[in-house]
Amino acid sequence: MPFQSLKKQKDWYRVKDVDGDIHWIFKGLVTSSYKCAVVKAEKANLRTGPGLKYKQAPWGPAQKYYAFKVIGSKDPWYHVQDAAGGKAWVHSSLIWIQ
Repeated sequence: MPFQSLKKQKDWYRVKDVDGDIHWIFKGLVTSSYKCAVVKAEKANLRTGPGLKYKQAPWGPAQKYYAFKVIGSKDPWYHVQDAAGGKAWVHSSLIWIQ
C-alpha cells in the first residue's frame, strides 16, 4: 500500500494514505525499493496494454484500495503487478502513486 511519508521519529514513520488519513508505521514494514499504487476510483479497468485499444485484463476490474507494485509506465498509463503476480496496465487518473 502506498503512503506519503510525512515524518520519521526513531523507528516509526508518520504517513498519509490515499484518503488523507494519517497513520504511524514501523520502519521494518516500509520499503523505498519500488513505487506502489492503489486504486482511488470505485473501480479501475485493467488493460493488457497501455491504452483503450487493448483488451481488458481477465482478472479486472480492480476495486477501490486494491494495491499494486509499479513495474513500468508509458504516460499516462502505468504497468502494475499485484501480490499474486498478475500484471496489467491502468490509467494514471484511476490510481494514487507514492
